[in-house]
This record gives sequence, structure tokens and C-alpha cells, in this order.
Amino acid sequence: MTSAAYLRAARRIRRLAPPILAGNDGAGGSTPSPCNSVCRMDRVPGSSDDWCLGCLRTLDEIASWSTLEPARQRAIWLALLARAEQLVQED
Repeated sequence: MTSAAYLRAARRIRRLAPPILAGNDGAGGSTPSPCNSVCRMDRVPGSSDDWCLGCLRTLDEIASWSTLEPARQRAIWLALLARAEQLVQED
């Protein structure tokens, strides 16, 4: 069963990702960070991966975010959306 914290993060990502991926987020060309200041890594249920309970990113994704090109940041948002869908379907 998926933790309540991961489900909250999944719902948040599912709400925020589509306009960001479509470029309709009002960010003026920059890609907003998915961080929401929860910043706690936890093991993904049924996996050997650790994701942040607030934004579903891996530690590598978090650490490299500020140096990534916008296209790579959007690719991470796309991966986060897939993770969110996976968590919601597993619950």
C-alpha cells in the first residue's frame, strides 16, 4: 500500500505537471522546481528506489536541478508525472 505522503505528492504532481509540460504555467520560459519544501527521502513501496516524499524526485534529480537545461527539467517533470500515476494506480 502506498503511504499517505506519497499519495499527497502524487496528487500535487498530477495537478501541477500538465500546465508546466504544456508551457502554460506562467513561469515565463523557466521551468519551476517541483520542490515544496518537504524534503524527506523515503523508500518507494515495492522498490529499491528512494524518492522525496514531497516532490517524488530522486536525490540525483534534486541535486542536479539547478544546473539542468530547461528541456531536461521538463523531462524530469514528465518522469514525475509517470511516478505519480504509478503511485495512484497502485493504491
